[in-house]
Amino acid sequence: MNKAGAILCFFVLLLSGCGGNDNEFVVEGTINNLGGRPLYAVYSLDRGIVVDTLRPQNGFITLKNSSPALIPIQFYYFDKTPFTRIYVQDGDRIELSGDGQDPFGLKVKGSSLNKELFKFNQEHKELLQTWLSEQNTSASGWRTRRYEQLNEELRGVVAAYVGKHKDSPVSVILLDSYLIGEADESYCDSVIQLLDQSLLSEPLAITLAEYRRDKIEQQSDTVLPRFTLHTLADTIE
Repeated sequence: MNKAGAILCFFVLLLSGCGGNDNEFVVEGTINNLGGRPLYAVYSLDRGIVVDTLRPQNGFITLKNSSPALIPIQFYYFDKTPFTRIYVQDGDRIELSGDGQDPFGLKVKGSSLNKELFKFNQEHKELLQTWLSEQNTSASGWRTRRYEQLNEELRGVVAAYVGKHKDSPVSVILLDSYLIGEADESYCDSVIQLLDQSLLSEPLAITLAEYRRDKIEQQSDTVLPRFTLHTLADTIE
């Protein structure tokens, strides 16, 4: 083999080694200030729910798996409270970095969708941190007045974002995360109407699609269908 051929082979091998694997996704990076405690990654694949335990080595974590469709991965702290969420599919190589005690200040590389989502998090970090803290407090009992106030403020921020990014999948994510189940139906409907309706057929919009389908069914079904109840004595009333 001549010199030119050898150099060409070298660069081909180099490029193939740098390329990602289209049959898997990779999430890795350095998350500091976790106190040596693990993170849990929870996500859904065709075969069921997966829970991976990520034990940081000097803050470094890594996760590999396979999903041909775009899926969310929810990360939790060791005490099962939410940490952060990203979206991945086969071929993605996502890099995370930042302070483990500052989830809304994390940085991400390798995905334009996640970059835009994390940009939203960073721009509204103070609101999101306070909202999440108050949500955790309210989860143990009645919703606090402060939580309701923060919810209203966050709804306004999300609606403003959706209005400016009608064709962005990040708008769908924010609607799903902060409005559905939190805001009243009329408000949810008004913000959903701002979206490019083609987004509602995307896998990310499954919750929004189910919300709209359930609402249509509730509006159309004015009569309860016939049903039976079995008593403990195995007779029918």
